Amino acid sequence: MKPIKYMLFFIALLSYQMACTQTNGVKYVPNDKLNIFEGTWQWESNDSIFTIEILKTIVNSKKLDSSMPDSRDFDRLIGWHELIVNGKVIETNIKNKSNSYKYEKTDFIIFSNMPSNNEKEINFSNFKNISKNKSAEGVFIIQADDNNKAKFILYERILPPKERKGAEGFTVPNRIIMTRVK
Repeated sequence: MKPIKYMLFFIALLSYQMACTQTNGVKYVPNDKLNIFEGTWQWESNDSIFTIEILKTIVNSKKLDSSMPDSRDFDRLIGWHELIVNGKVIETNIKNKSNSYKYEKTDFIIFSNMPSNNEKEINFSNFKNISKNKSAEGVFIIQADDNNKAKFILYERILPPKERKGAEGFTVPNRIIMTRVK
């Protein structure tokens, strides 16, 4: 009876090791659901133009969090913004963007998680209102009936949804509908 137990234990252990090897063998985890957010988005009103550029990039899990047990690459969205009023640039970090940026930089918006119930909504953080020296978080929601329209909502503080306050005193517009232009 003992040899059968040892054999079953050995088979279970071998199966577990094979499953771990297959899981750890994955180096890149693509996320095509993020593609819908990529592009250049604009809002215009009278003399003001507010632009956000969103790009999908590959991020390494170890660079994002050094405590991760293994190193994998996965897709993440990042973005830059610009506000022009009366033809004058009020604030921009789009012009600082280069083609060889690194994810470790913090001069861009970091788009993080998508609620599991809505693939057209994504949260973001690290939004820097440059001229007011304020940071914010928010949500970017693609409209249900038009993939080229999105709602941009900015929150001044990181709070639970019921306690969130609007971004009063920010230079950039808030609670607006943006249109994809590229």
